[in-house]
Amino acid sequence: MATNNLITARRRTSAAPGSAPESGATRAPMIAPTRQRRRAGLIAAAVLLALLGAMAATTIGARLSDRQDVLVLARDVPFGAPITADDVTVTSVAVEPEIDVITAGSLGDVVGSVAAGDLRAGGLISSGMLRETAPPETGQVLVPIAVPAKRLPAGGLVAGSRLEVVDTPTSRATAEGGAPPTTPRAFTVEVVRLGEPDVNGVSMLDVVVEQGDGRGLAALVATEQFALVLLAEGSDR
Repeated sequence: MATNNLITARRRTSAAPGSAPESGATRAPMIAPTRQRRRAGLIAAAVLLALLGAMAATTIGARLSDRQDVLVLARDVPFGAPITADDVTVTSVAVEPEIDVITAGSLGDVVGSVAAGDLRAGGLISSGMLRETAPPETGQVLVPIAVPAKRLPAGGLVAGSRLEVVDTPTSRATAEGGAPPTTPRAFTVEVVRLGEPDVNGVSMLDVVVEQGDGRGLAALVATEQFALVLLAEGSDR
């Protein structure tokens, strides 16, 4: 009887919470704590954010240090109009080296020049937007040409585009019973302004040409029998 009571007491002791398992009993697997891992992940994320913030601050600081005072248009200036001090203001911007801008220190050179095209307020001023004098210059004449939309290049024209205005006498020669010349007349011109098309799609093109060719070009465009050839930039013809 005493022996049975001792065995029962031992079983109760081994089954009690917190008691050590008997020899040979299988231990339950230990679960590793995740709190330290989470804390390490949060620390790593915080360090990464701090590094990114420092890099962003460095980049912004470099950009700000590269800013320079440049000239910008304060109001619209029409083609051929002289530029006054009231037409120009100064702004501080960061620009790439290849972008053509005029710094604030060159204000004196800009005032007194003329607009090479219709200039719009808010635009940065570049050297290509200015002329020393309004066209035509000495030794040149200005000839207006009415050009239907179908005769204009698909990419359009801008101030400074160089063209050949080529005589197309085929229909006129046929009507007169003669043969067209093998080498048609052509006049090399520079576009100084392209007006807005009218209701019929006809645009008025102002071009400058050498003074000796002015009359011939005017007579040609009056016939409305011509074609335009767009020349490459820097081309001699």
